[in-house]
Amino acid sequence: MGPTTPALTYQWLRNGVKISGATKPSLTFAKASLANVGAYSCLVKSGTLLPPVASASAEIGVVDTTARILNLKAGVPFTPSVVAAGNGLSFVWAKNGGNTIGQTASKFTITAVAAGDSGQYTCAVSAYGNTITNGYNTYLTVTDAIAELDEFIPPPATIGQSYFYQVLAEGPAGSRATSFALTGTLPKGITFNPKTGVFSGRPTTSKPTGYPLTLKGVNSKGSSLGVTATLIVNVVPPTVVGNFAGPMLRASLNDNLGGRFDLTTTSTGTFTGSVQLGARKLAFKNQLLLSSGEGDIILRGNIPGFTMQDKTPLTAYVEVFAADQTAVLTLVHPDGRTLQGTAWRKPWLLSKTVALNKPATDYAAYYTARLDAGQGGTVSPDGYGYTSFTISTAGTLTLAGKLPDGSAVTGGTHVGPDGQVMLFNLLHGNRGSHVGRFDIAKATPVTNNTLTGTSSWLKPAPLPKSTDTVYKAGFGPLNVTAQGSVYVAPTAGNLVMGLPVVPSNQSNAKMSFSEGGIATLNSFHQPLRFFTKTPQDSVSLFGLLPPLNNSTKLTALDSKKGTFSGSFTINGATAELNLPAPFVGQIVKIGATTEGYGYFLLPKVPVPPETVATSPKLSGRAVLGVP
Repeated sequence: MGPTTPALTYQWLRNGVKISGATKPSLTFAKASLANVGAYSCLVKSGTLLPPVASASAEIGVVDTTARILNLKAGVPFTPSVVAAGNGLSFVWAKNGGNTIGQTASKFTITAVAAGDSGQYTCAVSAYGNTITNGYNTYLTVTDAIAELDEFIPPPATIGQSYFYQVLAEGPAGSRATSFALTGTLPKGITFNPKTGVFSGRPTTSKPTGYPLTLKGVNSKGSSLGVTATLIVNVVPPTVVGNFAGPMLRASLNDNLGGRFDLTTTSTGTFTGSVQLGARKLAFKNQLLLSSGEGDIILRGNIPGFTMQDKTPLTAYVEVFAADQTAVLTLVHPDGRTLQGTAWRKPWLLSKTVALNKPATDYAAYYTARLDAGQGGTVSPDGYGYTSFTISTAGTLTLAGKLPDGSAVTGGTHVGPDGQVMLFNLLHGNRGSHVGRFDIAKATPVTNNTLTGTSSWLKPAPLPKSTDTVYKAGFGPLNVTAQGSVYVAPTAGNLVMGLPVVPSNQSNAKMSFSEGGIATLNSFHQPLRFFTKTPQDSVSLFGLLPPLNNSTKLTALDSKKGTFSGSFTINGATAELNLPAPFVGQIVKIGATTEGYGYFLLPKVPVPPETVATSPKLSGRAVLGVP
């Protein structure tokens, strides 16, 4: 085994004197000071036999570069002095950015300063060819007259928004203000710095008359006359204050389930809310900031902390548009995928002091609508879904209804300023969903309002061991078309759907059944007669007329709400093959036609017979109309 190389040892010296504890290969000063000036070298030794070797000497000089502000009266002395230490230092003084003034010592004196001596004084310090450009930097103001203040015009502030305004210390040489004196009450959240003349902060209060202020410029000779101004604090525009709600359409960022976006903003610009991404719900809050001008006011707020389920961070922000009374939530994944959701404001009855906030009289009524997902045969439902809701004068509503496989249409929301209504339901064990919107068109009178809309309906393939028997293979997303209007219940002596009064042996309506597994058995109709108990009655009664087809029963009709229900039975070769089918529906006016639209669920004709209990159910169309 060969000899080992002895370890090196180090000892640093300053001006030939050992520095205690400085025994590492390098020497570092956390913050240089005048005490560090000197010649530095290092003794390096290998083992214990050889004498140490001294490194070359390094000279360190230190210059204080702190900037200074100095305000002096005319006639007093001024002595700028460089705070520096080191060997071989040289000095060159300059004024106002590079005009040398012939001074080459570390300090010099002006015995009696005048207004013309005001300016910026710098000193370039050099040593061994290295120059510190601003080795000394002083801003001198010489006053020989009382301060003058020509302009004080603070721009308007906006409540909740960042504010900055600086008073300019301008004026003739010798009369510039070196500080300021302010009288008056500032809005909460705004502060004033008398040394810099800066107004800053984020106002949290406002008053119609504004905030009267008087400002004076001050220097060593005295104070200027007061200049008055009124600081106006604008409130956040009323069309961005309140509650917003809207759908999030299907995307990979919400597992293709869609979602909803809810936002509440305040007059101070703060906001809270939540976004539902499929089955996940994320809450947020922050401060809106003004991001566009007065003509097209847009407020924006960032939302920190949003992540995907796998903790991948999302960039998220909300923008509120004053003109449209809408809010847009944007989510951006690091891989570039983007999802946006638009919510609309509830402008009804928020405040009696704001003209825009009025009762929702243009929309307040009871609405019914047909939901048509098309005809899918054995692949997806053929029947009609339906929904109904009442819009109050406060602009709120609660949806109730059914999709044509029996899934519920529910949810509480509000109507937007242009008649928008949000739709979102998680379905099928939170693995499927129904998402979209209705749009209500205003008319005069309000009973002529019409409803249209589009939505998307998804039912996924079932989980293992699922007991689902209604389109168990799943379907979609399906495009669902909504049509409807205000439902008007019959008045005294009149019948639902505006049906004519006929003798007891005549039909004035019929139930029609088609699709949903009975197409091969032929669609069929059942004659009906609607009537009232007395000429003054507004409740429509009903009866079935012969021939009675497939044991059809109309078991319930609500004239006031327009709902109906019943059942029929397709008789098979044996009792075990009898196929009972319940149906439900809703009376809806579409254009000039008023009919009842609904669905039935019929078990598929089993093959072989022993599969009756497990065969899937199919959805067909149930229509209540005229003969």
